[in-house]
Amino acid sequence: MSEENHSMEVDITEIGPCQKAVTVTVPAEAVDREFQKNYSELGESIDIPGFRKGRAPKRLLQRRFGKQIEGEVKQTLIGDSFRQAFEENDLQPVMLPELDPESVVCEEGQSMTFEATVEVRPEIELGEYKGLEVEKQSVEVSEEDIANTLDRLRSERAEEVSAPEDGAVERGDTLRVDLKIESEGEAKTSENIHVRILPEGAEQGNHDFPPDAFVGKHRGDVVTGELPAHSHGDHEHAAQVFEAKIHDIKRDKKPDLDDAFASEFGFDSLADLQSKIEEDLAQAKENEEEKAVLDRLIDQLIDAHSFELPAKYVESETEASLNRLLSTLHRAGFGPEEIGKKREELLESQQEHTVRELKKTLLLDSVAEAEGLYPSEEEVDLAFEQMAASRGRWASEVRQEGNEDELRESLRSDLTARKAGEFLVENAKIVEAAPETKKKSTKKKSSKKKSTKKTTKKSTKKTKKE
Repeated sequence: MSEENHSMEVDITEIGPCQKAVTVTVPAEAVDREFQKNYSELGESIDIPGFRKGRAPKRLLQRRFGKQIEGEVKQTLIGDSFRQAFEENDLQPVMLPELDPESVVCEEGQSMTFEATVEVRPEIELGEYKGLEVEKQSVEVSEEDIANTLDRLRSERAEEVSAPEDGAVERGDTLRVDLKIESEGEAKTSENIHVRILPEGAEQGNHDFPPDAFVGKHRGDVVTGELPAHSHGDHEHAAQVFEAKIHDIKRDKKPDLDDAFASEFGFDSLADLQSKIEEDLAQAKENEEEKAVLDRLIDQLIDAHSFELPAKYVESETEASLNRLLSTLHRAGFGPEEIGKKREELLESQQEHTVRELKKTLLLDSVAEAEGLYPSEEEVDLAFEQMAASRGRWASEVRQEGNEDELRESLRSDLTARKAGEFLVENAKIVEAAPETKKKSTKKKSSKKKSTKKTTKKSTKKTKKE
């Protein structure tokens, strides 16, 4: 539509919470201009025998392409009219308008009227959001936390060794066995294959051999047992009976916890490594608690603001989120029947999650609007480059995919929410609570300024070399 858009008539009626009925009448002059524009562009772009380009009579174009042009004009006028109507009336749709294009009459010389329903963002009257009182847990690092991290690092550096000649199978061992599996009258035999016995605390899956059948057995022993019937994807698998003869037992030998072990990560002593682990764990726990503080503030805002959400939008977002979860279950091997049961179990909780996330987004947007907390284009540029780098790409490569505007808008929204969240925390009244975990020891602080990231990186590289 062109410069005379202002003559368009718009009638908006509220028909429910966050739902509007929109009636638009486009004047005949605007309809004719759009038809003329489309016929002119068509005539300039096609060759018709007997006529020079752009010289074919309009009636000939109408006869050949009338329906096509009518559809294009209708689509353009509806799209432009909605954009103008929403902008002039300060409506923020959350979904595409519901409209039956076939019911819309679009003819030259006549005005065009159409009706649609649309769900819009709710209007929020923002209450108090500064100076909210919130509790912050004083978290500290325990000896157990440090010990668990050290044990993980030792496991990463473990070497596989043979168990003693008279040694028995333990949880976590890897066995070399001759294996025979029978199912529904058919038997398969494999020689010298490796079987991993689940470590302590691991959950047994359908394909895992039962640890109790092997633990305590020795080289030369024959172990029998059963793998349960199960479904994997769309396939049903019957129960299987197995027989395994043990030839060898291998297990991981963790390195001793001493200064030599610490030196593998660039530290002079075990005490230095422990001190750095304590420091990094404390920072990680502090970061987690800061996120928890924001969540508590968001909960307060949600409780203090009562507003309706667009029902169909909530339903659509819930369905999309639920389907992503169910797809994950399908990839994990759950069958259709199991997924069907999970769907019913997850639907209510997923809807509650969706409602909270939408309210959170709307409230943070309202705070950002009230305080003018919007990211600069430079900040969006930086976020775009970081997003591309996280995908292992250059920003220029991502731009060539053609959805840069959509990605930038998503990043702008994320940055806005982050700024609003930071503002809430900075302007909240923080009340320190008692620590959840008492610190049992204070390690000597290291003079070295190593980072946990560097420690982990070195550990990974060393493991690959081994």
